[in-house]
Amino acid sequence: MVILLDGKLSFDALQRRLVTAPSNARKLVAEVPASYVAFDVLAAAGVDLRTQRWTVRRGRLEKLASNWAAGPLQLSPVTDSLDEAQERFDVLPDAMGIEGLVVKGAATRYIGGRRGWVKVNSVGVAVFYEFTRRTYDQDSSRSRGA
Repeated sequence: MVILLDGKLSFDALQRRLVTAPSNARKLVAEVPASYVAFDVLAAAGVDLRTQRWTVRRGRLEKLASNWAAGPLQLSPVTDSLDEAQERFDVLPDAMGIEGLVVKGAATRYIGGRRGWVKVNSVGVAVFYEFTRRTYDQDSSRSRGA
């Protein structure tokens, strides 16, 4: 879920909405609307998609999203271009208040209890060079790690 305030994402506003007393919830829903941004889908129309590659699941999600009205349900943007990802990484933290990017292998399958993605924060980690076979190298403060 995300909340936009003054054109930027507001994690504080989202936290207030999530932890408010039930008696105040309706008021906050009306005053501070939130959207759900979907990146992946694990099941659709009663079909378990967890064994499918992410690209297959994402295709299913995009078909579902084609029927969504603008507003509370949104589809997250994705790219397989390193240049585009770098541009987003450079621009979006300041422009939109986004913390960073999520890096996920296109051929990965969902495995319960195991993180199959990496969050690249705009503070600290600069560039991910590869993300294959659950290993990656990172360039962060002149150190490299796997």
